[in-house]
Amino acid sequence: LSFCTLLAPPAPNNKMAFTIKIGADLYGMKQNVLFSFARIPQLREIIDSVTHYFDIRMRSVRPAGYVDQQFRIESVQMLRDRRWVLVGADYVFDSSQQLWVFQPESIWHSD
Repeated sequence: LSFCTLLAPPAPNNKMAFTIKIGADLYGMKQNVLFSFARIPQLREIIDSVTHYFDIRMRSVRPAGYVDQQFRIESVQMLRDRRWVLVGADYVFDSSQQLWVFQPESIWHSD
């Protein structure tokens, strides 16, 4: 397994008031990216930013022979007390928190 940490582009106007780490699996490679927002984001804002970033990233690391497909998020989860917990729309995020996004299962990958 490979694990890397990347820094996503800063929020507009270079304001970095809130950061959150988002992990995903792309073709068996763990990716962990630090996202910056100007304020505490809502779940929809996180999903939109993460989907856009990982869609580009997924296409850039796609192995030869794999179908070009869009990055889609099926669920957002966090590890709490050694258990995966689903993150809902009403969740209030903490700065520097670690979240993981999971794609729908497919023949091209499984989380």
